[in-house]
Amino acid sequence: VTVSWMETESLSLVKYNPVFFGKRILPVLVYNFLLRKQVKRIVNRIGTAPDIVISFQPFLFENIKDFGAEKTIYFAADLSIDKRAPGEISDADICFAVSSTILDQVKQFNKHAYFINHGLNANFASVAESTKQKAPTFFKGDRKMRVGYAGNLLMGAPDHEVMKLVIRNNPDIEFIFWGQYDMKDGKHDALNSPEVLDFVEFLKNAENVSLKGVVPSAMLANQMQQM
Repeated sequence: VTVSWMETESLSLVKYNPVFFGKRILPVLVYNFLLRKQVKRIVNRIGTAPDIVISFQPFLFENIKDFGAEKTIYFAADLSIDKRAPGEISDADICFAVSSTILDQVKQFNKHAYFINHGLNANFASVAESTKQKAPTFFKGDRKMRVGYAGNLLMGAPDHEVMKLVIRNNPDIEFIFWGQYDMKDGKHDALNSPEVLDFVEFLKNAENVSLKGVVPSAMLANQMQQM
């Protein structure tokens, strides 16, 4: 566990490597016991219990009250509940969700759940601020139309068949995709989904598709203005 201080003394960045693995094979009681040990190790390294714990990632710590914070929050930015809910949901004092669909899922396991709009990255806000006074520029037919998409392409959520149909039926349109598409970039749905892998291969081979991969947010904010 390493801790580095950010711009203020009240905010620190904690980097850690998991002490153990085996979530899929260890008994639940054993796994939760090891999780508590890991949380304790992180808290000890920080030197104090946090005032507030906000969890964005399901199934990471399961019981976020182990951090000893006065208030625990689960922020469901993206969620699909299958057989059981993440422990972070039922454990949290309050939950937030960025869509009504996700909110309905969360409320099944925690009644203290509320809708909140998704955040806006400062780089996108800056671009919007600098261009909001300008007259909008619409496609006039004097150049090739560009259509952009930003998101993780290795996720199972998008309607791949519809997207492929649109791309095939519009060869004169340039489709530009930003986001993860390389299998080497970490955990993703594609590991167990031939449909996702097929979609990525389709994008790679389509003549009117350009894959930009993961780019810094400032670059993305500027490049999207060309769509």
